[in-house]
Amino acid sequence: MDAAATRASDNGKRKRRQRHKRRRGSDAVQAPGDRDAHTAAGGLPVELSDAERALKWQGPKIALPKRALDFADDSHSSAAQEERRALESGEINAVLRGQSQEILRCIADARGSARLRGPVTLKMRVNERGRVDRIRVRAPVYLLERGLYDCVAPAGRQLAFPATGAATIVDAPYHLE
Repeated sequence: MDAAATRASDNGKRKRRQRHKRRRGSDAVQAPGDRDAHTAAGGLPVELSDAERALKWQGPKIALPKRALDFADDSHSSAAQEERRALESGEINAVLRGQSQEILRCIADARGSARLRGPVTLKMRVNERGRVDRIRVRAPVYLLERGLYDCVAPAGRQLAFPATGAATIVDAPYHLE
């Protein structure tokens, strides 16, 4: 068939093939190997804007729980107070050194191939039983937008600190190199 016959059979109209673009919303889940707007072609490191590098807090504010004192109750004696104490720095460091692998994985996954250096801070409230019950994260906006808080919060709640009978606020600094 020649070109004239092709045009005659199409009644002079050519059909256009429509392309359907797959839209990715903010809630799209991607496998680790997927390329997205944050991965340059060929897996090269991504350059970030100043706004993406800006530090921001995410999560509930952290404060020690309010305590009511009952002076008629003997549990406030000096012996009872010695049993209730804040965590010591050595105890905190031992837990963070030995149990931070999942938190480090969350940070690495959120970072991807982006060129990013700087601090990531977890602020946690550890209750009297040694369990983390509140977490707040300070990190570059880029990491937070890539789900850092949603990954770190459950990982942080898995940390097991010694029970001291008193709540403690723990600041856990991490640094991206």
